[in-house]
Amino acid sequence: MSDFSMETLKNLRQRTGVGLTKCKEALEHAKGNLEDAVVYLRKLGLASAGKKEHRETKEGVIAALVNEHGAAIVEVNVETDFVANNHVFRTFVTGLLSDILNNKLSDVDALAHVTSSQEPSLSVEELKAVTMQTVGENIRISRALYTPVDSNQSVGIYSHGNGKAVAMVFLSGSEKQEALAKDIAMHIVASQPQFLSKESVPQEVLEREREVFSSQLSGKPQEVIEKIITGKFNAFFQEACLLEQAFIKDPEVTVQGLVDRAAKASDEPLKVEHFVFWKIGA
Repeated sequence: MSDFSMETLKNLRQRTGVGLTKCKEALEHAKGNLEDAVVYLRKLGLASAGKKEHRETKEGVIAALVNEHGAAIVEVNVETDFVANNHVFRTFVTGLLSDILNNKLSDVDALAHVTSSQEPSLSVEELKAVTMQTVGENIRISRALYTPVDSNQSVGIYSHGNGKAVAMVFLSGSEKQEALAKDIAMHIVASQPQFLSKESVPQEVLEREREVFSSQLSGKPQEVIEKIITGKFNAFFQEACLLEQAFIKDPEVTVQGLVDRAAKASDEPLKVEHFVFWKIGA
């Protein structure tokens, strides 16, 4: 004789969306306790999720958030763009941002083992498995980053293409310049700089570029070559370095000029400390 009523069986099926046979199995295992049966089905979800883990995940979303704990950004991939826009999947991604900030984590493996802020009875890895069962696709947390934020910093976040590309800008000197930081983040998504400044370009990159430039100028006098190389480097910096780029909203001023102008107007020592720019799969 069953330890549960038809009403309990109906409630379990409505709450979980799981088939009738598995719901009966869960309630029998839980001796009629509805909540224990839900947990049992979640654990079964781990097994079914495992069957999906070999599937490729080329779509997904990047999300970012800043709060009193710091700044977080995460990339989570799925199989199709349809699921990437699914509410259940998006809710899972949003919860990951809270998990990153609460635990100050940048390590994906460590993140998988913390208690989920959305479902305190589950770890992040377990909730991922439940979400996989719900959406029917493989889910992969590809990368995560936590960055502390000082009281004298402004952070700007700009998301493009519904989370296909996201930039975060960390501006020191004021906690009131979020709009400026967001404008620069928007510029980054559009212009895709590789480096912050001329000074931050690695030496090996400079040597590589010099070699390329020199190979294009064989046969010319050395003094002419050096002059041309200097010009080519200036052009390279203007293309590759954020602070040297012409600001997309006002090409008459560089990003550094934009920051200097804002610093003068606000009488604050503003400086772009660093930025993060992620694209799906990049």
